[in-house]
Amino acid sequence: MIILLTLLIGWFFTPLVKAQTHGECLRYRIVSYNVENLFDCLDDSLKADEEYLPEGMRHWTSGRYYRKINAIAKVLIAIGGPSASSDSEGRAYAHGEMPLLIGLYEVESPQTIEQLIHYSPLRQNGYRYVMTSSLDVRGIDIALLYRPDKFKLLYQQSIRANLPNERPTRDLLHVCGTLVGGDTLDVVLLHLPSRLGGTRQTEPYRQHVARRAKQLCDSLSQTRQNPHLLLMGDFNESATGPALAKTLKAKPLTSEEPQTNQLYNLLANRRCSSLKAIKGSYKYQGIWETIDHIVANGLLLQSNHSPHLIPESAEIAPLSFLLTDDKSYGGEMPCRTYQGANYQGGYSDHLPLIVDIEIQKR
Repeated sequence: MIILLTLLIGWFFTPLVKAQTHGECLRYRIVSYNVENLFDCLDDSLKADEEYLPEGMRHWTSGRYYRKINAIAKVLIAIGGPSASSDSEGRAYAHGEMPLLIGLYEVESPQTIEQLIHYSPLRQNGYRYVMTSSLDVRGIDIALLYRPDKFKLLYQQSIRANLPNERPTRDLLHVCGTLVGGDTLDVVLLHLPSRLGGTRQTEPYRQHVARRAKQLCDSLSQTRQNPHLLLMGDFNESATGPALAKTLKAKPLTSEEPQTNQLYNLLANRRCSSLKAIKGSYKYQGIWETIDHIVANGLLLQSNHSPHLIPESAEIAPLSFLLTDDKSYGGEMPCRTYQGANYQGGYSDHLPLIVDIEIQKR
């Protein structure tokens, strides 16, 4: 009788267990976050980092630096950790797991990442990282944090994409690894040239870097059998901008089955966040824009395939504490580190993006 009762209880609760594990699948979160000038306090003679020194115009002291490190850690824990059970509108949010992969942009040096993963509240999570070392004049780079227990690094590649006339810009970071389910994932992180100097005038620069990313994707599609491609980062333009729409040819998702080698922009033509106050990933002179993006090839979006991204999970993280009052234009805006030359002690001028990935158990 006890054995029969145990079997019945197990049978009764099996659908619930499967629902929580998504049909024998593991579910993890991926994050993409421009952290706005995460500089250390040390002078690098090869970089134009003078404004982010204690004696510089921003008076970037060790106290401000450590506060910024801990603020970024707080954001990442809230996105993926068990301490964030719901957002300000009461929706269940965290999955009880720290993010699997975290792309960070505007990071100056390996020392800043070491500080973040070893000496901040993130230290208990065992993250490792890979990072570019580009020729960007200001010295800002791209880093990818990963959980080595869930993502086995196979190789990394820092891809130089200098602009015409050898004008330096940020490298692309290509990382390939094996997921816990045994499948391979290729991640490409980008930080395209800014619009400083005019949007139209700088469009060719963004297209130039996007062209290099498209060449990489095409090469992987031709030389690999069924590659899973994920591109994310700060594109410095909207989903309809030429770098995304024309050069990368990233389409919005539709109700049709995604085509294997086609690239899709997961935030195009849909509400950017489930938090109503968030109307973009960046706000400039009172106007919200989504200039940070998550792009994937069709194979990585096919729901009957493993691994696959969950398109409806892609959004700008709905964390209300990242917002502050916009005193100049009304409404709310990202709570950033500096507002002009004035120190605010916030997080970043960008908001982080998230997407969930499901991996079949084996």
